[in-house]
This record gives sequence, structure tokens and C-alpha cells, in this order.
Amino acid sequence: MKEIENNIFTLMKKEYENLYGVDRYSNCLLFYDESNNVRKLKLNKNGTNNDAKHLFFVLGGIAIPNNKYCDLDAKIFEIIPEKERIGEKKFSYFSNNKKDFKMILKSSRLLKLFKFLNEYNIFIHVKILHFIYWSLIDLLDSMLLKNDLNNSIYMSYHLIMKSDFIEVVYKNYDELLKLLYEFNYPSINKDKIFEFIKSIYNLYLNNYEKYYSNNHIENFSKELLRQMIKSTLNEENLYLLDEEKSLVLCDDLYLEYIEAMLILNDKKIFDNERKVEEQLKNIDNEYLNKTNSCFVDSKSNIGVQLSDSIVGFIGKLFFFLSENSIEDLIAYANNLKYDDIELHNLKIFYLLFNKSVEYNPFFIGRSIPLYIEKKFKTFFNIIIKKTTSE
Repeated sequence: MKEIENNIFTLMKKEYENLYGVDRYSNCLLFYDESNNVRKLKLNKNGTNNDAKHLFFVLGGIAIPNNKYCDLDAKIFEIIPEKERIGEKKFSYFSNNKKDFKMILKSSRLLKLFKFLNEYNIFIHVKILHFIYWSLIDLLDSMLLKNDLNNSIYMSYHLIMKSDFIEVVYKNYDELLKLLYEFNYPSINKDKIFEFIKSIYNLYLNNYEKYYSNNHIENFSKELLRQMIKSTLNEENLYLLDEEKSLVLCDDLYLEYIEAMLILNDKKIFDNERKVEEQLKNIDNEYLNKTNSCFVDSKSNIGVQLSDSIVGFIGKLFFFLSENSIEDLIAYANNLKYDDIELHNLKIFYLLFNKSVEYNPFFIGRSIPLYIEKKFKTFFNIIIKKTTSE
């Protein structure tokens, strides 16, 4: 394990070069901040030490094209009244210190920010990670990636099935956490694996019945997953979980920083994160030079401050999408009026989001269930239609 850690920069760099080539440039200056870094997510008898049911880690920010670089320190004051120019301009400022997403959407400051970024052709770039999804996908891979018929089926549909699994067991989230805690997940004793998989199967089955009763074609993959999990009930090894720590769902997220540093070759500017910096330095003392990266104090860097606003907003947005049913999301979007500031905040954000993906596919990375992706698309389809048809 230590040998792998010592070579992680080299291994990941070679992997990206093999997959995407050597010249991975976006021709932008990339700024980064993070949102919802819980540091360590652990199971306990009450659930988890941090409520992670609808929590997403977000790393990213703004990307300024090299040939359109603007003086952010001067330009940003165009949208900030003179009496408000003291202090950092992070998400707390643009959201008016609101916590509830619906209240955040009422912010005129946020609308000015989104319009500013759009007008000056500044892109956004993020990696979005669903904590519980990220913590459980190795379980499914260990169960279903076998040298048998299931393997080829699972490889073809694994993203759908991982999403199905989370969607179904989330119907009884508290029971899921209780089960994981009882078996010391992810470090499960060998003699408990049979009992653990059986318990997982029963949890899935009990909640799956709510979908099966609908008998809808969209539930076909859920039924296929049920059958595949059932076929693993005699499994004696969950090989991808062998070296994991007992009750620890997420130890740290420094690998997300390594990915961000290596996926593109452009200059990257991160907000100071002392623990992450120490971890990366212990792996490779020359990592900053090798990845064209640096860490700075956000107090003196408006690019990092605006990045805090972007990741903060996206973290709140995906919490909102995850927490609400698709029916409630549709109802909320349909009830917005053309003159509502919420509608225009959502519209311009989505324009920025789409424009960024089109400019460079690497700008938007996700490790989230597909059913939440579906919510995102359904919700914003309504938003765009309302702003173009009214």
C-alpha cells in the first residue's frame, strides 16, 4: 500500500496520459476551493459522526481563459457596492449568509455574480462527490465483479446498478447505517460475510418491493440487481474491502486533490488546506512543481474567493436535489414565475454549467448516483423552458 502511495502521482499521470493523451490543456487559469469536506466520516451507533445522507463534497471553482484574462480584483467591484468592498467575497457574502437553498436563490448578489461570470466568459469547473455512494460502490464491485456471467452484465450496467442500489436502500437510510455499523463496515470479519450479504440483500429486497409493485420498465435494472445480489449470498470474500478501516466510510479526500492536479496540465491555484498539503508533500516533496499547482491564502486571491462561491452553491444545489423527490422538484420549478429572481439565478447558473462542459468535458466531474443526475436534468429542463417560453 505504501509503495502505491509513494508512486500515486506517477501512476495517475501515466493513466491520464494513456486515456487522454499528453497535451491535456484547457488554456485556462484554474482556481479551486472546496465545500463540505467532513475530513473523516465514521459510523457510530447513532448513524454517522456527520449527517451525510444528502451531503456532497465539491472541489473546484472558476476557470479564466488565458486569452481573455481580466483583472478580477478590479472587475469584481463592478458588481459590489463601494460600502461592501471590505472583506472576502465568498459564498457567505453572495448568499447573504442564508443556509436554506430556496432562500439562497433569492439573492440578488448571487445573480450579479452569475451574470458577471457569464459576461466575461469565465467558466466553472467542479468535481462533485456523493459521500455515501462513494463509500458503498466498492461493496457492489466486490460482490458482482466476478469471473462469471454476472461480470459481463454488471460491467455493462454497473453505473445504473450502483445508482439503483443507493436509491433503493435510501428508502430506509437509518436501517442501512445500523446494518453497516453492526458489521463494522467496511472491515467485515470473514466469518460474517455471508450474514452481511444476506442482510444487505434483505434490506434491498424489503425496499425494492416499493418499486416492483409499480411494474414499470424503468425498474428492470433494479430487478436484475436483486437477482445478481441474491446469486452472491454464498460469497466468502469482499476483496476490495480487505484493507479498509473498521467503521470508516471516508478517511480523507486528498486523492481528489491529486486528481484535480493531474487531470489537466494548466496552472492551478488552490485555497490553503494544511492537512492536504502535508499529505501530498509526504507522498512527493516535489508535487507542486510536477503538477503546475500552488496553494494560496484566499484573503489575497479573489479567484479563490469566487471559487468558494461556486462550490458552496453547487453543494447546496445537490443537497436540495438529493433531499427532495422528483415530484417536489418539478412542482417547485413549475411554481416559479418569470420575474422571480430564483428562476434567473437557476437559469444563468445552468447556462454557465453547460457552457463549461461544452468548452472542456473535464471541467465537470461527478461521482454521484444516476438518479440524482436525472433529477438535475429534469429540474433544469423545466427552468430553461420557463425562461424561454414566457
